[in-house]
Amino acid sequence: MMKKEHILPFVKATIDTFTTMVDVAPQQKDIAAIVPPLEQNNVSAMIGLSGDAKGMVGISMSNATALKIVSRFTGEEVTQFGEDVTDAVGELINIIAGGAKAEIHDMRLMISLPSVMHGERYYLSMPKEAPLVAITFTLPDTGDLTLCVSLIPEAG
Repeated sequence: MMKKEHILPFVKATIDTFTTMVDVAPQQKDIAAIVPPLEQNNVSAMIGLSGDAKGMVGISMSNATALKIVSRFTGEEVTQFGEDVTDAVGELINIIAGGAKAEIHDMRLMISLPSVMHGERYYLSMPKEAPLVAITFTLPDTGDLTLCVSLIPEAG
């Protein structure tokens, strides 16, 4: 079962990452338990989690939000979706996952390399027994961002 104390480090890492790296303070807007698969649009980045638990953490946003985030992250205006956007969004989820991993002291976790998906109407699927929590943030003057966390402690 996924515990609140295992979700909060991902929320904190998201807020810290965007406040520090993008110079925008995310404001939590909504939280929901989701039954997979999760339909997405535009841009998602995710990282697999393994070790004492298995799961994933991901962020999803619109193309417009991604362009604004990457412009703020790089300090240069980005107007077209390309490899620089994919790389930056992947790096942001990497920073979030690493920050959360450092805060979860009761589990040994390893993180995979990030995967970034871009397109219209794609699905993120995971095992049906995996609980999925989606936390939506508003990034002032930037757009909305959804953080998805799924973490199942290994039996043992």
